[in-house]
Formats: sequence, structure tokens, C-alpha cells
Amino acid sequence: MGIVIRSRIAKFLLVVVVLTMLAVGLYLHNRPSDTLDVATYRATWQAQVDSLVKGRQSAPSSCWAAQGSLATLPGFGAVDSLCWTSISGHQLNFRFIQKTPSSVTELLYMPESSDWKLQYDFCVVQLSGPWWELRSSNSGCPRGFTFVPAA
Repeated sequence: MGIVIRSRIAKFLLVVVVLTMLAVGLYLHNRPSDTLDVATYRATWQAQVDSLVKGRQSAPSSCWAAQGSLATLPGFGAVDSLCWTSISGHQLNFRFIQKTPSSVTELLYMPESSDWKLQYDFCVVQLSGPWWELRSSNSGCPRGFTFVPAA
């Protein structure tokens, strides 16, 4: 009888281990691949956005080349250009844009979540709160990103 109990306990433990491994595997598989580290850099990014949009609450939408201290953003890397989007009655959105010959990556600050503010023909993932990562869709979307088709 003691052997049967041990056998049942061993089987139960084996099932628990297998189910735990499956749960961890699914969690790791379903999380977005290689996204920007919002947890570490959120305060730095927020301070940069706050300083850039100060006094521009009614400014028209525009973009400009990043220069000087704006040419690099911790946790994002080289910044080629900066843009803000202004639509009447809405808070400003702000984008840090990084371009390479084969792709575009953007860090988007979007305090109000609405589809009109997302870039079309991009792969997007919400990092946390108002922070979104956008990537060009040249070679398909990375795991965890959603494609936003042209309107």
C-alpha cells in the first residue's frame, strides 16, 4: 500500500511539474518580443516629453530633426526625428523616431488611447500606460505586436 501512495504522489508531482512548465512556456511565448524597456526608462522618457511639449498645447502638428541632446534617448537609442500630433480637443501625442535603411522604430507617447493617434501600416504594442512602440511592417510584425492597416 505504501508503494501505491508513493506512486500516486510521484504521478501527482510529475503532473504539477509538467503543467507548471507548460504555463511558463505559454507565458514566455505570448509576451511581446524584444520591446523597449518602459519599466526602467519611463521617468526619463516622461521628463523629456514634458519638457518638449511645454507651451505647445495648441501648436500645429509638426516634425523636426533631432539635434544635440535630443539625438539620443536612454532606452531607445539614436533619435533621427521628433514629432508631435495635435488635434483640437485632444492632448498632444509625441513620437521619437529612429530610422535605418530597412526599418523605422517609434516610441509614441499617447496620453489618450484612440485609434486616430496610431500610425497606419505599422506594427504596434502598448508598452504601459501612455507608452507605445511602433515598428515598420516591412518583414511582418514581431510576436506580440499588432498590425494597424491603412485606413
